[in-house]
Amino acid sequence: MAKFLRSLCFVLLVVATAAAQPDIISLSSPTAPRSSRLLIQGAGFGSGQGTGQVDIGGIAAPVTRWSDTLIAAYVPEASATGTVLVQVITSSGASSNTVPVGVTLRDLPGRIRWRFQADADYIQSRPAVAADGTVYAIDADGHLYALAPDGALIWIFNATGTGFGNVSASPDGTIYVGSTSSIFALAPDGTLKWQFRQNPGSFILLGPNVGPDGNVYAVATQGIGVFSLTPQGTLRWAVPEEFSRPIVTLQEIVFAAAPRSQLYFHANDHFRSYGLDGTPIFTVVDGLPQDNHQPVVSPDGSVYTNLFDARGPGLMLGKFDGNGNSIWHVFDKFVTSTNTLSTPDVGSDSIVYDGRNLASLYSFNPGSSIRWQYVDSGILFAPIVSPNNDLIFVGGVVTFGQPGFFEAISTSGVALWKLVLPVENGLNIIPMSRARFTPDGQTAYIGTSIPGQTSDGYSYLYSVQTGSGVPVGTTLSTFTLTPATVVGGNASRGTVTLTAPAPSGGALVSLTSGNSAVAAVPASVTISAGATSTSFTVNTSSVNAVTAVQLNASYAGAIVSATLTVQPAAAPPPPVQPVLSSLTLQPSLVRGPATSQGTVTLSGVAPAGGVQIKLASSNNNVATLPASVTVQAGATSATFTVQSKRVRTATNVSISASLGAVVIRATLTVRR
Repeated sequence: MAKFLRSLCFVLLVVATAAAQPDIISLSSPTAPRSSRLLIQGAGFGSGQGTGQVDIGGIAAPVTRWSDTLIAAYVPEASATGTVLVQVITSSGASSNTVPVGVTLRDLPGRIRWRFQADADYIQSRPAVAADGTVYAIDADGHLYALAPDGALIWIFNATGTGFGNVSASPDGTIYVGSTSSIFALAPDGTLKWQFRQNPGSFILLGPNVGPDGNVYAVATQGIGVFSLTPQGTLRWAVPEEFSRPIVTLQEIVFAAAPRSQLYFHANDHFRSYGLDGTPIFTVVDGLPQDNHQPVVSPDGSVYTNLFDARGPGLMLGKFDGNGNSIWHVFDKFVTSTNTLSTPDVGSDSIVYDGRNLASLYSFNPGSSIRWQYVDSGILFAPIVSPNNDLIFVGGVVTFGQPGFFEAISTSGVALWKLVLPVENGLNIIPMSRARFTPDGQTAYIGTSIPGQTSDGYSYLYSVQTGSGVPVGTTLSTFTLTPATVVGGNASRGTVTLTAPAPSGGALVSLTSGNSAVAAVPASVTISAGATSTSFTVNTSSVNAVTAVQLNASYAGAIVSATLTVQPAAAPPPPVQPVLSSLTLQPSLVRGPATSQGTVTLSGVAPAGGVQIKLASSNNNVATLPASVTVQAGATSATFTVQSKRVRTATNVSISASLGAVVIRATLTVRR
C-alpha cells in the first residue's frame, strides 16, 4: 500500500507540474520589426503578468496584455536582428518552450516617418511631446507608450481604470495621465511616482493637463469636479462639476496667456473659467454641446470655442475675452445652415481656423472677417496650426466608409499635399486624435482608429513629416495605373516610382489591394538598384456593377495610393432584326381564274423561330391569299399563292405584305 501511495503521489506531482508548464503554441507573425506588437498564443501563462515576463532574444519585452492563453508583447528595440527566440516565464518561475521569430529593422523615414502599432482599437487622446523629444501616447485601453523621436519604443505603462483622459508632459519630465478613477504621475523612465485616487470617481474625465504654474488640472464630471493637484500628487482644491448630456468624452484643459492666471474648459452646458487657485471667473451658459467644443487660447489672450444655441443661431464659432465677455461669433450669419463644426485652432499671428460642414476649412482674422475658405473633396477633422505658422495639418476621410488621410493646407488656403492611408484587412485607418507638432514644426504626431475590428484590435500612432524640407532618404513618389479604368477580366499596368534611385540591393515595395477579389496585386515588387521605378500587372475579375478599388504601395514609411475603376462587361448587342425589303408577284398579269406566286424577301436571314409576315388583298372578291406567310429561320424569303377569280372587266388588286411598320405593295392585274 505504501508503495502504491508513493507512486500515486509521484504521478500527481508530474501531472501538476505538466499542467503548470506554460506552452507557446503560435505567434501572430513569423517576423516582426523592432518595437512592433507580437501576439503570443498558448496555454498556462497564468491569469496575469505579476512578476512574469516575456523574453525576446534574451531581452525582457514590454507587455500590454497578459492572460492564460494570450500575451501581447512588443519586440524590444535592443533586440538583435535575425532569428531570435521567444519565451514566456510565468510568475511562478516556470519557463515555456521557445519559438523562433525573425526580427527586422523598422522602416526607414519618408513623408510618414514611422507608425507605431498600439494595442487598442483607437488613440483618441492628443499625443504629448516632452522637452527631450520623447513622444507619449495613451490608447483607449490605458496603455501609455513612450517613444523616441525615431519611433523606437522606450517603455509601456499600463494604467488601471476606464475612461482614460489626456497625456501631458511637464517641463520637469514628469508625465501625467488619468482615468475616471485615478491620476498617475510617471518619471521619464516609466516608473510610477504617485497615483491620486479620485473619491468619488468621475463619470467623465477631462484632462489632466499641466498648467503654467507646474500644477496639474483636470475636470472630473459627477466626481470631485474641477480640481488641481501639486506635482507631488496632493489635492490643492476642488469645486463641483455636475454632468449634463450629451457626453463630452475627451477634452484638454487650456490656460490663459500670461499675465492672466486661469484655465478654460467647455463641457456639459457651459463654457467655464477658473483661476489657478480655484476661484470662479466666469460661466457662459451654452446649449448642450454639439460636436467638439474644445476651446483654444490665442496669443492675444482671446479664447475661441464652438457654441450651440438651439433656440437661436445654432452652431457657431465664438470669441471671448478673459472675463467671459462675448466679442463676436460667426457661422450663424451665413446664408446656408451650419450642420457641423470641427475644432478651432489659432496660429502664432492670432489668425483662427475652424472646420464647417465636413468639407470646408475657414480662416478668420481676429476681427471676425473671413480671410479664406478652403473646400476639400473629403471630410476634414480637427485643424492644427504649425508652430512655424506655415501650414495647417488636418486629418480626414475620403468619404464615409472610405479610407482616411492626412493633409497639409497652407496658411494662405492652398492644399500642399495629401497622404491617403492604407486599407488593412479590408478595414480603413481613420485619423482620430488632434495632432501634436514638435516645437520646430517639422513633425506632427496623430492617433488613429480602425473601425470594425472584432478581436485583438489595434491602431496606429503616426509620425508625419510636416516641415518644408525634402523627406530624408529615398521613398515613394507616385503610384500610377494604366489604364485607370478597365472592364472586369482585363488587366491594368501599375507603376511605382521612387524619389531617387533605389539603393544597393534594390527597393522592396509592398503592395495591397482594398478588394483583392476584384483587383489583385502581387504582395511586393522590387525596384532594381539604381532604377527609380518598376511596373507590375493588376489582374481584375468580372463585376456586376462599377467598382472602385484602392491599391496601396508602401516603402520606407511612405504610403501612396491609386484607384482602379473596374467596370462590368457590356451586354452583347441584341441581334439585328431583318426588315421586309421586297414583294414580287409572278406573274403579275393573269386571266381569271388563275394563280400567281408571291415572294416576300427580308433584308437578312430570319432569326430562330422565323419571321411572320402579314399579307392582305385590297379586293378579296377578285384575289385571295393567306393571312400571313413565315420566312423560316435561316432563310431570307418565302412564297405564297394568290388565287384570282373570273372577272367581267380587267381589275387591278393591291397585294400587300407588312412586317412591323414596313408595308410593301404589289399590283396584280386580273383580266377576263
